[in-house]
Amino acid sequence: MAHRFFVNSINDIVHIVGEEFVHLSKVLRLKVGDEVECICEDDYLYNGVITDINKTSASVKITNKTKNLKNPKVDVTVFQALPKGDKLDLIVQKLSEIGVNTLQPFVSKYCVAKSCNKIDRLNKISKSASKQCGRSRSLVVNECITFEQLLNELQKYDTVIFANETERKQNDFKINNNDKIAIIIGSEGGFAEEEIKLLSDKATSVTFGHRIFRTETASIVISAIVLYKAGELQ
Repeated sequence: MAHRFFVNSINDIVHIVGEEFVHLSKVLRLKVGDEVECICEDDYLYNGVITDINKTSASVKITNKTKNLKNPKVDVTVFQALPKGDKLDLIVQKLSEIGVNTLQPFVSKYCVAKSCNKIDRLNKISKSASKQCGRSRSLVVNECITFEQLLNELQKYDTVIFANETERKQNDFKINNNDKIAIIIGSEGGFAEEEIKLLSDKATSVTFGHRIFRTETASIVISAIVLYKAGELQ
């Protein structure tokens, strides 16, 4: 398998720069004549050959373009209440591999963390995970929003699923492939009673049965279930 690199734009000759170039030249120690695969946040894979390497960039002549079948076809956004520590790192990595399109962090009443200042770092983790699992469109991590903004955002989605730890009955949900899907996950502290009521009015409330998951586990499990029902993991 050819080594993959994100590039800023696609032409007959593309240039690999920045951290991608450092990885190419210092870590992998690729040389002129080596084959690589370029990706550009679209639905294609661009195969090429390194034609030049200088101190700051590598030039690649594109030789072939193919449709990338590993990109997700279903539009899924996970609304994740801010967890403690570095749990978002794992969430971003695994949701990227599963096939989620967007991660939208938000702050709810019982969040210990009240802000997130590492969005750029999380998007780098997403790109790295995309290269590993074969995606050419990486999961996008948005800037953190408030709970009130989250409620307003939900009107943009066709299907909204809320992982509710207080739910006592199994509520099934159907997924249509053309739907825009939102999944809502709480933090370690869960949701306040009034937040649960507001979310339950706008979303299908689902339970994990008798088990209580960590917030990062809940994000991964329910995303996998949704994408399986949508045909993405079959």
